[in-house]
Order: sequence, then C-alpha cells, then structure tokens
Amino acid sequence: MECRLNKQTLTELLGQWNAFLKRKVHLIASKLFRGTVVDFEDCLMLMKSRKENIDLTRVEQHVKELASYDISENRIIVNLEYFLNQARKESPYG
Repeated sequence: MECRLNKQTLTELLGQWNAFLKRKVHLIASKLFRGTVVDFEDCLMLMKSRKENIDLTRVEQHVKELASYDISENRIIVNLEYFLNQARKESPYG
C-alpha cells in the first residue's frame, strides 16, 4: 500500500510539528521566568524526555528575547544561566 503526501498536506504537517516544538520552548521559557525550584526541575525533566526535539540554543535565544521586554531582565537571565548549566551537565548537552 502506497501513501502519497501532496505538497499542501506535507506543509501542514511540518507546520503542526513546528508549532508543537515552539510550545515546548514557550513552556520552558515561562517556567524560567518564574524560576522556582520546581520550575527548574520541570524544565530539566522536559529536556531529558524530549532532548532530541529541543535545542538548547533555541531555548536560550527565545528566553533572552522575551527577557529583554521584561523589567526584571537580569533576574530572568540568571535563571536562564542556572538552567543552562544544569541542562549541560546532562547528556547529550554536556
């Protein structure tokens, strides 16, 4: 049985996949903004479970961009750096 995808269907599927990945990055960013111990643990757990789908560089860029609009940018960057240090200790990021 052959399954053929037309260009429109393929474009829609890729768009849905990109939206899924963006939601993961947004979730990590929102937790880093709050910055509780539980938030850091949640972010690390998400990174471990989806490590093949989440790019640390993309997370870092997104959080820095969002933080630039916030009055407490320095606090958020500290949270980000703490998270990145913890995440890089884990494989495959280390």
